[in-house]
Amino acid sequence: MTEIDSHLRFEDAPRELEAIAFALDSSGWTDCSLTASDGFTLTVRASYVSDVLADFLDAAWTLATESSRAASFVLHREPDATIVGCLATENHILLLITSSDDRRAYRFTSTSERLARLIYDGVAAVDRGAYLDTWSTHPFPEERLSNLGELLGA
Repeated sequence: MTEIDSHLRFEDAPRELEAIAFALDSSGWTDCSLTASDGFTLTVRASYVSDVLADFLDAAWTLATESSRAASFVLHREPDATIVGCLATENHILLLITSSDDRRAYRFTSTSERLARLIYDGVAAVDRGAYLDTWSTHPFPEERLSNLGELLGA
C-alpha cells in the first residue's frame, strides 16, 4: 500500500481486470463486483440514486470509441459515494476506484476493448425482469447495451 497522504491510500500495483458483475437486490441496491485475474474481487454497493448500468455502459462507449481519453462517474451509497475514474494511456485503461468511507483507492487495468467487453457482458447478464422490479427509477439501458454490442460485434 502506498500512502499519498493521511486521507487516501493506493495499492502498490494495479490488477488486471478479469470480470465485472452486477447483482441486484430487492431494496433498490446493486453490488458491482470487479474481479482481477489474481482472484481479488472489489465489491462496491450502489443505490438506485445511481444509474449504475448506464454509467458503466457510457464509460465503456466513451473509451472504446476514443471520443475521450477519460471517463468518470459516481456510485451513490447514501450518504457515502464511490468514484470510478477511467483513464486511457497509450496501451491500456487504468480504472481508479475511490471510496469516501474507507479512504482507499483500488486500481485495475484493461485494454479499452477488453473493458468494453467486460462491461457489456456484465450488463447483458442482468435479469431484465428483476431490474425493472427493483430499479424502476431508471429504465434498463437496452439501447446503450445494443449500441455497445454492435461496436464489439457481439
